[in-house]
Amino acid sequence: MKNNSNIFSVNYINLIYIISFIILGCKSNENENITLQTYIKNELKVNDILYLNRFNKSNIESVCALYPYQQYISNTSKQSSRINSYLKEIKYTADEDYWSLVFIDSISVKLLKFNRSENLDILATHEIQNTHLENLPTNFKPISCASIGNSVIAKIKFNKRIYLIMGEIK
Repeated sequence: MKNNSNIFSVNYINLIYIISFIILGCKSNENENITLQTYIKNELKVNDILYLNRFNKSNIESVCALYPYQQYISNTSKQSSRINSYLKEIKYTADEDYWSLVFIDSISVKLLKFNRSENLDILATHEIQNTHLENLPTNFKPISCASIGNSVIAKIKFNKRIYLIMGEIK
């Protein structure tokens, strides 16, 4: 009888581990379960560069930034008509309170909004000055839309405010 209770104890403990694993999941990589928004807000340090393909879990082809007050993507982007159709479909309205990243794959368009604050804002390409780029790699090029393989976000501090700059590194 004593042996059966030991078997029951071991099986019960194994069952608890299995249930815990199913409920809580398993992280093989520390950043694997962190969303892009969370990473940008909390993990990305000033003067660091984030390669956006690091968070490419699907077949995203390119990414564009929609700056505050920007209702649509200009025609300079290859994907502008698809993006603008999507923005019109979802009745996207731009204002001063937020900015967005738009991700495009062969099938869909996805929008990721960020609230603006002194701890997280974005500089549009027309606002960027040489002083904003001083601590960034020389091959960093500010751009509003880029292929996912080359797209990056740089985080800088300027006049006591934290900014992101969308760009590419080739």
